[in-house]
Amino acid sequence: MNEKGLLETLKETKEYKTISEETLKRVIKKNIEKYDNEKIAIKEIKKELYDLHNAYVKMIDYKRALKQLEPAYKTKSPLKIKLAQEKILKRYDGRRMKVIDTFYKEIFKVTGKPKSIIDLGCGMNPLTFPWMDLPEDTEYTCYDLDSEEIKFLNEYFELAGTKQKAIQQDIISKPVTKKADVAFLFKLITCLEWQEPGSAKEIVEKINAKYIVITMQVIGPGKIEENKIYLQKVLGKLAKDIISIDLKQEAIYIIKR
Repeated sequence: MNEKGLLETLKETKEYKTISEETLKRVIKKNIEKYDNEKIAIKEIKKELYDLHNAYVKMIDYKRALKQLEPAYKTKSPLKIKLAQEKILKRYDGRRMKVIDTFYKEIFKVTGKPKSIIDLGCGMNPLTFPWMDLPEDTEYTCYDLDSEEIKFLNEYFELAGTKQKAIQQDIISKPVTKKADVAFLFKLITCLEWQEPGSAKEIVEKINAKYIVITMQVIGPGKIEENKIYLQKVLGKLAKDIISIDLKQEAIYIIKR
């Protein structure tokens, strides 16, 4: 099976062309090694890429989102900016937006207000910056695998006039080592483990931050403790003294290095 030829085919396909090349290579290699049958391997590659990427990326029309934000920023009204961003964020992650007014307050009670943040597998989370109540010159660097999303985020940062940067990077193939006060891994750990068992621990070990903030979705009673046990199993000693915060919609787990 020709890995290079398959990579080039996927890069030219509408559904996959915006995914980072490192991600495509990783998924191709894994499935080709796992399946002898070429048709089955290709089917599994496309299924994994869809589950990883297309299922959530389609929620956001980036061009439309930017057009919705531009008038709000022209007004320079913090309230109008928040309202414009809230409309977009509710479509992307309605559960977090239900607790957004306390979300960062609870995190920064533990970590203190950071001067620098790295946000891994960021999605649309950078649009929640106005709720962080941090200075505009806070260094905020976010990472994800979709080129269109990264382009949109950098255009948004320019519009907002903040000291932020979005980088396209497959954090499994190339873990983030940039130094920061706080690292965000929001609803990311299970996704990493689903792709590559053991990758979450490797990524967290290489994070160069004073605090690592992990979140997981909460559904039903007992889930807070269940998630904590899961994290301790996946991350080992790294999660030994983990701090838990229950916000009902989303649980926060903080590791101090």
